[in-house]
Amino acid sequence: MRILPSFITIILISCLLVGGTANAVEPDADLTELSLEELMGVEVTTPSKKEGSLFDTPAAVYVVTGEEIRRSGVRSIPDALRIVPGVEVAQINANEWAVTIRGFNNSFANKLLVLVDGRSVYDPFFSGVFWDEVDTLLEDIDRIEVIRGPGGAIWGANAVNGVINIITKEAKDTEGIFLQGGGGNVEQGFAGLRYGGKAGENLYYRAYGKFYNRDSFKSRSGGDGDDDWKSYRGGIRVDWDNKDSDVVTLIGDIYKINANRSLTISSLFPPFEQTSRVDSNTTGGDVLLRWTHAFSENSNTVFQTYYDIAEGEVGSFTKEKRQTFDVEFLNRFKLNFLTDHDVIWGLGYRVVNEDLNGSFVFDPGQENQTDNLYSAFVQDELTLISEKLFLTIGSKFERNDFSGFEIQPDARLLWAVNETNRIWAAVSRAVRTPSRTEKDVSFVADAFLNPETGLPTLIVAEGSEDFESEDLLALEVGYRTRPLNSVFIDITGFYNHYKNLESIKPGEPFIVNEPVPHLVVPLIFNNGLKGDGYGFEIATKWSPVDYFRLHANYSFLELDLEKDSDNPEPRFRGDASPNNQIKVQSFINLPYNVELDTSLYWVEKLPALDIPSYTRLDVKLGWEPLEGVEISVVGQNLIEEHFEFSDSFIGNATRIPRSVFGVLTIEFK
Repeated sequence: MRILPSFITIILISCLLVGGTANAVEPDADLTELSLEELMGVEVTTPSKKEGSLFDTPAAVYVVTGEEIRRSGVRSIPDALRIVPGVEVAQINANEWAVTIRGFNNSFANKLLVLVDGRSVYDPFFSGVFWDEVDTLLEDIDRIEVIRGPGGAIWGANAVNGVINIITKEAKDTEGIFLQGGGGNVEQGFAGLRYGGKAGENLYYRAYGKFYNRDSFKSRSGGDGDDDWKSYRGGIRVDWDNKDSDVVTLIGDIYKINANRSLTISSLFPPFEQTSRVDSNTTGGDVLLRWTHAFSENSNTVFQTYYDIAEGEVGSFTKEKRQTFDVEFLNRFKLNFLTDHDVIWGLGYRVVNEDLNGSFVFDPGQENQTDNLYSAFVQDELTLISEKLFLTIGSKFERNDFSGFEIQPDARLLWAVNETNRIWAAVSRAVRTPSRTEKDVSFVADAFLNPETGLPTLIVAEGSEDFESEDLLALEVGYRTRPLNSVFIDITGFYNHYKNLESIKPGEPFIVNEPVPHLVVPLIFNNGLKGDGYGFEIATKWSPVDYFRLHANYSFLELDLEKDSDNPEPRFRGDASPNNQIKVQSFINLPYNVELDTSLYWVEKLPALDIPSYTRLDVKLGWEPLEGVEISVVGQNLIEEHFEFSDSFIGNATRIPRSVFGVLTIEFK
């Protein structure tokens, strides 16, 4: 494999640099804000909606810290997720990504729930995430918590294979002025500005703005891919903490995106399909309010509400306006009945209004539709043996307008073997509810002149009212250990059994006379697949000295899908996800305030998409000549241009180029 020479070279260079600079680096030059021991004790909230130690969490959790994001030099959130084991990040073109966990990747990967500060950014119409809309000032991200495996018992439907929660820093941690600018051959220009301050004893605030301009990539033929991308974004955060019992947080964002796309559009007239550049424009904003009231150390209440609006158009293909209002109430308390119980329960309501205008290629059915979601959940953590054995049981109960009533139970067992070893196991049920796309939408997938009939022929994918929720039963087991203060190892094995998976079943062809006689061959969405997914993930961190850290992660995945009805054709193929992935990051502090950081990724081939295996190498060299001033040069995908994915509903795939850019960052605190 081509990865081996690159992998060995990176490791050897890292070791030589560490050995050669050991005497030159100050003893207290800590590589990151947190040592490995502190990192294992970091509080995570996403697995249970309450704070808990990462080391003691009975789930497959990986945390990407804000410092690691800075050191890696990435310019997008999907690229920051590449290091996480079990996560598949494939860039489709300059402004699209396919991101999933444990398989079923697609431009709209529908089994992954993505949150920003607890606000869902999952699009219920297309069943997925528009990753070009998921953004913020990256330096304001505190951490990204990634839960591999079902999260439906806490977060509800569509958290089937995982949950990603992007958590931003509190305003008190971003006081002062932050300025950043840079550019290069592909990242042609970007800039960020943030100002944070304090108003009174308990009130902190910040405001930011950012701009981004990325050049287009190359098409398969070597020409312009027509997928350049510009983004404008701004926002505020206000935190009030009376340091006694109440914390109030207000977060708001606005954005405008121009993401051009190269689309292949079908028609009834020769040449029947034509590829052309299409302007895609999106504007939107959101506001979130959260109030936390603590009754005692072991009892608190959280009230959260948010409003989200997005308007977008893809040329004459489709226009969408989506509005979401969500409100949630949580309560946590402890009680002692036969054993210790840590109980958290909550109620929620969400309403989504979507207004869509279609075209010849895309018919949304009902143009305006409002969907309601009612939810409740309860979770109880029982102490079976004091400080040794813990059982967590709970379930989410939901009522939605697409599939009715859904129950998603979960049970997790954690055994604290000793201070440095943890073993956990879990069994969970999760569902992926239908979207409007699968219920009542139709779109033209292909068009050609039929040589047998002499008629123009349209292949049309159509929704079905009979489409049901996809169902997962998951078994997981994990082992987490810190044999030395400098070594951390996390191993997870899983077995997933899927039912009612989405497939496409051919319907009966028919002739339509308007606007010209043509033949329509329908492909109808149904639940015609079932199957199993199994594998394991290994995450390791090694920091033998303060100025060197190495992350090495490996994941294996096997998907085995089979037909569950007559003649279905799977929309998602098992071999559209890599069986093997290797990910390595090294962070090195050199003398004179210089940082050298490398990221190496190897992804196995995707036979269903005709994507060969590829190796990606990113390198960042940073220098801090003065306190608060950083000058850095970043190289991304330095080994070879390549394709990472080819299946996209709203844009054609382009070649991922080599990229080099410089960054100047100035921060006054």
